Amino acid sequence: FTACVITAGTSINTEFIIRSKTKAVMEIKCTEGQGTISGGSTECMGQVYCNMAGNRHRDKTLFKLGDSAECLENKRSLESALIKIEQEIEKIDWRLEGLDDGENASIEGKSFTEAAKRIREHKELEKEPILARLSDVEEALRLTSSAALHVRSTVFVGVIIDIGEFRQVIDHD
Repeated sequence: FTACVITAGTSINTEFIIRSKTKAVMEIKCTEGQGTISGGSTECMGQVYCNMAGNRHRDKTLFKLGDSAECLENKRSLESALIKIEQEIEKIDWRLEGLDDGENASIEGKSFTEAAKRIREHKELEKEPILARLSDVEEALRLTSSAALHVRSTVFVGVIIDIGEFRQVIDHD
């Protein structure tokens, strides 16, 4: 890949990535052939493997690994959405508690009860995709604890490595 934007939900496996903006959740493998990642930025929550990082022309090459700020924000947003749905379900349950839906109930009461039960069921269904997405985000957050850059051969001047709060700038031979 040269001078492009690459985004993967899981992994990227290629021979080289040159002057590109690359982002993957699980891992980036650039170990076949030259196995070079040079120029541009590479973001990954998990592991990055390459033979060479940067180049002898000292092009700025940024590796941002294990950064979970976006995932944490996504997690908070999903949890907030779940809380809101739970509160709506509680309100429905509270209203249904005092209603008589037996034979003595009015037609309006029965209609309201049926509608409320359908809405409650729909709200329960709304939770399923949010819970699944939350599980994916939590798995991605677990990856950040193992974030690492594995370079088999050479790390050139101009490479900047950010792993969580740690920053290493390769600024001399």
